[in-house]
Amino acid sequence: MLAVHVDAGWNSELAVQNIEKLCKCLNLDLHTEVVNWNVMRKVQLSFLKAGLINQDIPQDNAFFAALHKFAKKNKIKYLLNGTNYTTENTLPLAWGGEEPMDSKLIKSVYEKFNKEKLKDFPLVSYWQYYVIKSIFKTYKTVDLLNYIDYSKEMAIKELQETVGFKPYAGKHNESRFTKFHQNYYLVKKFGFEKRRAHFASLVISGQMSREDALTQMNLPIYNSKFDEEAEIEYIIKKLAISRKEFDHIMSMNPYKITDFPSDQILHQKIKPFTSKIRKFFFGEKVLR
Repeated sequence: MLAVHVDAGWNSELAVQNIEKLCKCLNLDLHTEVVNWNVMRKVQLSFLKAGLINQDIPQDNAFFAALHKFAKKNKIKYLLNGTNYTTENTLPLAWGGEEPMDSKLIKSVYEKFNKEKLKDFPLVSYWQYYVIKSIFKTYKTVDLLNYIDYSKEMAIKELQETVGFKPYAGKHNESRFTKFHQNYYLVKKFGFEKRRAHFASLVISGQMSREDALTQMNLPIYNSKFDEEAEIEYIIKKLAISRKEFDHIMSMNPYKITDFPSDQILHQKIKPFTSKIRKFFFGEKVLR
């Protein structure tokens, strides 16, 4: 096995430590693909100015594009994926359910707020990632956790005991930007907490009681106003903008995803057939 990490500039210190511990424990070689930070910053600032719900599209696309390119270049046959139905079975489409494999959308949003064309940024389209790789059988993505009786609680416990893993306070808080996106941006800009969907997934799969979920929802996202302000200041400094510009961005009326050229409609039309394509080429529903 080979561990491949895509660094988009938002790793928390804890995430870096956990990666190192995991690779050391399993004796894995680690290859890191680093995204051009200056370009990454401009892309994410463009998405913030657009005010789209799913602010993680640039980061997610960069992750999968870099992995896609690396797998093709090195003729890797299998990618192990942590996507699973147990903890990720519920998300309203209106809460950011757009397809991230949309290079056309990323380019159009970027070019709306920048004078130059987008260059030196890893991009992959829905067609490239799902359809073309299936037809040419470049590699298979295996949703490994869907093959087992996966328990999030037991997984974290085992990682803690065997690797020395330290859990994150929330889902995907290993990324400082995703943490800000879910805990602050969505709440302030659109008035909903994504953790409600995260808890709902666990309730549906029987890994959390509804009572416990409601108790967790009643707890504040940030321990204090100081923690919330520290989060904002980190994002402002990282994106190299002023507090005034940040406040202006947060107060702007958001664009709709339909205001930009994209392949989102194409994704919705093709999506019902992707499982048939996968089954035809691979013979397995959970192989992508």
